Parts: sequence; structure tokens; C-alpha cells
Amino acid sequence: MLAGLKKVFKTTTGTPFIFPSSGTGCWEAALTNCLSPGDMVLVSRFGQFSHLWIDMCHRLGFEAQVLECEWGEGAPVGATARHSRPTPATASRPCW
Repeated sequence: MLAGLKKVFKTTTGTPFIFPSSGTGCWEAALTNCLSPGDMVLVSRFGQFSHLWIDMCHRLGFEAQVLECEWGEGAPVGATARHSRPTPATASRPCW
């Protein structure tokens, strides 16, 4: 079955694979493959999707710094830029 995936995805290189999960399973895979427990992440909460993302970050042991926003407004670029700059307290810990 997997041998036919290259044809389905119209590729001759690489190794396609199937990741059977819900969308949140893909979130979890992305987070756990890129970050480690204790890593600091900066997240804006501006709707249900971002609210669930923050919840998953906490459950996976990340230190989520949350920018609370009006729901439906989107992430504020200026505040995101200010909060992503290192401070004396966070200089040794990058924020993702």
C-alpha cells in the first residue's frame, strides 16, 4: 500500500507516509518533535483554535507565555514583537 503513495503524491523522491490522527494529533507531533518540556513558547489567544493550542502546550510541559487578545482580532504584531525580545530573565532561554 505505501509503495503506491509516491504516485498519489506525484513524486519520485522521498518517503511518503501516512500519519493517522486527528488535527490535534498533528499539532502534538509537530510540538513534540520541535520542542522539549520546559521550552518557552509565545502564543496569542484570540479564538478557540489558539485556546486549544495553549492548552496542548501546557499539557506537553512547555512554558507558554500567553498574549491575551480580543477574540476574533488576530495576533497583535507589535505586542508579539515586544514579547519575543529577550529580557534579563529570559535571555538564556529562547522563546519559540
